[in-house]
Amino acid sequence: MYRLDIVVSEKGSFNNLYQAGNVGGGLLKRFTVTFDYSQQRLLFEATANSGLADVWDRSGLWLNHSPGANGFAVMDVVAGGPGAEAGLRTGDVILSFDGKSGKDLTLADARRLLLGAPGTRIELRVRGQEGERDVTLILRDLA
Repeated sequence: MYRLDIVVSEKGSFNNLYQAGNVGGGLLKRFTVTFDYSQQRLLFEATANSGLADVWDRSGLWLNHSPGANGFAVMDVVAGGPGAEAGLRTGDVILSFDGKSGKDLTLADARRLLLGAPGTRIELRVRGQEGERDVTLILRDLA
C-alpha cells in the first residue's frame, strides 16, 4: 500500500481549501485507489499494472489544433526527441499525418497517431518558414 500526502498550494490553480490536488488517469489506471474521506487521504494499492511506465508521448512534440492553418501548430519540440530528429521546429504546422489531412483530424486523433508503437514511421506534410516539405517521424519512447 502506498500513501500519498497531498500538498495544498498557497497560490495558483490548486489554491483551494476543497481541492488538494489532481490525480490523473495515468496514475489511477495502475493502482486500486481508496478514498479515505474521514482522514482526508488517498491510498494506492499496487496492481499488476503498477510497474508499467505511463506512455503519453513518443513524438517529442507539443501540438495545438490550428483550424485556420488547416493543421496542427508545433508549439514546442523536445531537444533530441523524434520530432527534432525529423527536423520539426517550433512554429511549423503539420498539415497531414500519413496522408490524412490535419483539417479532418481532432487534436485527440493527432495525439493517438503519435502514440503508436516505438519504431512506427509517420509521414508528415509540414509547412514552415521555407514552405511545405515532407518529413518522416519515427516514434520512440522518450528517456
